[in-house]
Amino acid sequence: MGAFAQQIQVAIDGIEEQVRARHVAAARAALARAVEPRALPPAIIRVVDGKIGAPLESVRVPGVILFRLGLLQEVATFALAAARDLSPVKSGRYRESWVTLVDGKPRAVSEGPIGPDATVHVVNTQPYARKIQVRGARFSGVAPKIADRLANKIRAEFGTAAFRVSVAFVELPGGYVTRGRGKGAKRGGTNGKPLRYPAVLIRQKRSFD
Repeated sequence: MGAFAQQIQVAIDGIEEQVRARHVAAARAALARAVEPRALPPAIIRVVDGKIGAPLESVRVPGVILFRLGLLQEVATFALAAARDLSPVKSGRYRESWVTLVDGKPRAVSEGPIGPDATVHVVNTQPYARKIQVRGARFSGVAPKIADRLANKIRAEFGTAAFRVSVAFVELPGGYVTRGRGKGAKRGGTNGKPLRYPAVLIRQKRSFD
């Protein structure tokens, strides 16, 4: 089984209760083998005969037990560390301003596993992050497109079979608002246009994507 197996499926065929018990035991063993080598415990969605969260013992004979593994916490943890390694350092503010959004809401990766259907953004919250993405950080010789380089590091580490990784520009809750005509707008204001921050978008593929 590959290092980034996202789905374990075990089917049974038979009519005896002993077959059901063996099937449940085999499913648990397969899940343990998939989870054991992970650096962080994944989120697990259990589907028994098409019912999400049903008990394993409720599987029909024949029937199917399916586990979907959410591996995004592991990927996001790597991405945050890589983003800081790539960052220019002057005051250190930019380097320490990388955060994660899960389904559009700020969430620390240390909070626990992230489900396999979530959308994760890794983004820097400094208002000049867009300038560094477009122009680079000339004071430290950092080239433009830092988000693109981060996306490439994630792909190199985890491959492209299990994850979709791309660069996007996103608005942040409470983010900077650009100055409009008339009275100037300020951070968190409503008088201008919300700034869109460069980010790396990470999604986990389903086995049938």
